[in-house]
Amino acid sequence: MKERLKPLFLQKQEALLRRLPKIHKLYPKIERDYKKSLAGYNGEKSIDYFLSYLKEEYLIFHNVRLLDRKHYFQMDTLIITPSFACILEVKNIAGSIYINEETGQMIRTLDGKEEGFLSPLIQVRRQQEHFSLWLKEQKIPNIPCIGFVVLSNPSTILKSSNSLILQAARIPSKFLHLENKYKEIKLKKQSINRLSARITDSHTENDVSIIEHYQLLKSEIITGVQCPFCETIPLMKTFGFWACQKCGQKSKNAHTKALTDYKLLFSERISNREVRSFLHIKSSSSAKRVLQKLHYPFTGNTKDRIYYIKSNQSEK
Repeated sequence: MKERLKPLFLQKQEALLRRLPKIHKLYPKIERDYKKSLAGYNGEKSIDYFLSYLKEEYLIFHNVRLLDRKHYFQMDTLIITPSFACILEVKNIAGSIYINEETGQMIRTLDGKEEGFLSPLIQVRRQQEHFSLWLKEQKIPNIPCIGFVVLSNPSTILKSSNSLILQAARIPSKFLHLENKYKEIKLKKQSINRLSARITDSHTENDVSIIEHYQLLKSEIITGVQCPFCETIPLMKTFGFWACQKCGQKSKNAHTKALTDYKLLFSERISNREVRSFLHIKSSSSAKRVLQKLHYPFTGNTKDRIYYIKSNQSEK
């Protein structure tokens, strides 16, 4: 019902790494953060194979972020069945983990080094509470809500016996158990359709400014069109092409990715002057032609016109 797409913040991290000088003092930290985000996303994707074994009539929503009164909460995977709802908190963790339920801490041991994290069991329980309250606010019939922590990395060594923590490969058998335990139909087809529409309509993307998140200045970002072949910035616009002086390749559409970077880093709103500055285009008429060919929607008259960069196709 809601596909698993590359998270917006992950896309923003990629754009930032493309356009921040590698000598910048924050580059190593941003790169580390990106690798963690990417590992989490890859971990979430890896459970999709096991989810494919579930009944076709079950509704699956990925990365849903809802508002419960005054708190937003996000679920990696939400599964709605006629008899129960299930939340999966996916963790892609290397090494061995031990979860201390008394302290609410998860201890990860990797290469002889121990690190402490908040227990994912606390996270998934909090999501259950939020979602149950959200269902009540939506006047949806009360249904059991179960939550599991799913370990997507098969090499993770789990040193805990809690039945709410499972390897991804156990998802199909766990659902067979749930189906036998929760047999009473709580949601008829009409109610499920209504709930599905409510979840989809209520989802709100967490669209934070990555420039503000890392406390960067706009002037620190590298401008210009990037070569799709060797990644050199900037390209030169000549005779309808973007030409790379380093590898000699040419491209007609390399500017579209540059404008997507602008949207991810700064804003979906862009003026002719900002297009010229970011793409390194000299004349306003040339910038106007670039924008017109992209068919971006706009507001305002010719002088004060603001264009809206179309949503980029999120990667799966």
